[in-house]
Amino acid sequence: MSEIIFLASSKPYIIPDEIEDFNNRTIFERMGYFGELWVNEVDPVRWEKFVEGLFSLPYIHEISGD
Repeated sequence: MSEIIFLASSKPYIIPDEIEDFNNRTIFERMGYFGELWVNEVDPVRWEKFVEGLFSLPYIHEISGD
């Protein structure tokens, strides 16, 4: 089973620098800290026909990771 999460917003979503810095580390204190959060604009070729008409806000992003 797979899961797709979409985020609709009125402006582009940018992951804060402190989360990016945390995600880009190579050494973690605990294995539980290892994980990443990715937020990308919806790829029009891949998803646009599926999300078209579902959201009223102009920016659609796909979320993956933790």
